Amino acid sequence: MNPIPAHFADGLAFFVGMAAVVLFSVLQLWLSGRFTVLVRLLAVVGALFVILSATPLAMCAYAGWGILLVAVLVLAKGRSSTSAFGRLRWPLAAALAVLSLVLVLVELPYHRMPRISLSRQQPIYVIGDSISAGIGVRERCWPTVLADQAGLAVTNLAKPAATVASALEQAGRIRHTSALVILEIGGNDLLGHTDRTSFRRRLGDLLAELRRGQHQVVMLELPLPPFHNAFGKAQRELAREHGATLVPKRLMTHVLCTKGATVDGIHLSQKGHDAFAERVRSLLTTVDAR
Repeated sequence: MNPIPAHFADGLAFFVGMAAVVLFSVLQLWLSGRFTVLVRLLAVVGALFVILSATPLAMCAYAGWGILLVAVLVLAKGRSSTSAFGRLRWPLAAALAVLSLVLVLVELPYHRMPRISLSRQQPIYVIGDSISAGIGVRERCWPTVLADQAGLAVTNLAKPAATVASALEQAGRIRHTSALVILEIGGNDLLGHTDRTSFRRRLGDLLAELRRGQHQVVMLELPLPPFHNAFGKAQRELAREHGATLVPKRLMTHVLCTKGATVDGIHLSQKGHDAFAERVRSLLTTVDAR
C-alpha cells in the first residue's frame, strides 16, 4: 500500500486535519486584520484531511463542525472587527477550536490498541478472507504463524473472496463454545458491490450468531477509503451492541504498508503474514484458567 493513501486509511489524517483547523482558528484571531491567504489555506487543507480520512463520526457532529468552519472562513475575509458580523469572528473561531478538540477526544479511544485476555486452553478461530486464508500454496498464513508463536490452538476458517455474508458459513464451522473468534472480514464488501445497508445487516447477523455461541469476539477495523465512513460506523456501533472488541485499523494498515509485506498491495507475502501474526500476538495476554 502506498504511504500516502495509508496515511488516510489508518486514521492519522483526521488528527492532522483537526490540528490544522485548530491552528487556523488561533492564528486568524491573532493575525486579525493581517489575515493571510496562507492561513485560510491551512483551514481548507485541514478540512480536506478530515474529510478524506473517512473517520466515522456522527453526521450531526460533522455538520456542526463544517458550518462553524465555513462561517469562520467567511468572516475572516472581512477587515473590520467592529461590525456586527466582525465581532462574531472571535466567538465562532473559539467555538470551532473547542469543537475540533472535542471531536479529537471522541475519536482518540478508537485508536488505542486493546489488551485481549484468554486462557491458554481457550481455542481461537479466525474468520476472514484472503488476507487470512492466503493466495498461495506454500504460505504459512498468519493464523498458523500465530499458533506457533503463542503456543495456542488456532483454527483458520478464512476463505479467499469471503464477505460478511459468506462468513456466516465459517461461523457455523466453529466446534466450541466460548472460543476467541478473530474477525478479519469486510474488505471484499468494502471494495466490491455491497451497499452500506446490506453490510450493516449482514455484519449484525454474523455477530449475533457468534454471540449465541458465547464467543469472545475480536473484530479488526477496516482501513477505509475516502467517503466510506458508513462501513466504519457500522463496525463500531455493532461492536458496542454485541460486546465485540474492536482493533484499530492501523494494525492492518501498518502491516500492508510494511515494505515487502504484500505481493500486490493487498494480499500478504510471507513477511506480511509473519508481521500480522506478531501484531495480533502482541494484543493477547494468556491467563490461568479457573
